[in-house]
Amino acid sequence: MSSGIIVSQQVIDLFHDIKSKKKIRYCILDLNDTETALVPGECVLKPEPADVSLCAVKKEWESFCSKLTLNDCLYIIYDMNYQRPGGARRDKLLLISWCPESSSTRKKMIYTSTLNTLKSALAGIQVEVQSNDLGDLDFEEVLQKVDKS
Repeated sequence: MSSGIIVSQQVIDLFHDIKSKKKIRYCILDLNDTETALVPGECVLKPEPADVSLCAVKKEWESFCSKLTLNDCLYIIYDMNYQRPGGARRDKLLLISWCPESSSTRKKMIYTSTLNTLKSALAGIQVEVQSNDLGDLDFEEVLQKVDKS
């Protein structure tokens, strides 16, 4: 079932920038004021120079997670780059659906029914993470999903 909410051209353009220019770590997507379209919200740039060690990436991930509110649903495009011990480098685009249990039923229904529309608009997402609480965003668990993709 579709919610009727569209993905704005700004979101699509932003996604292509994230994918090609590799300067943005993550960007939050939210509904516009009239709840008719998904629009970009806060975007966070990657640090310069980029540290792709697991320790640094975990610290960045935990900082990102600490900014999530427990009463509002969001989507996040996250560009995860890290290097495994032994040298294997991973670069993956994640789509995170954040719908905490404490958010309103209405919001949860809107975001759940809009997810497929968003995924269709963002060709190139490599990992999808659905989360209802911070436990679902545990760094090690997300890393396992990314490693399997």
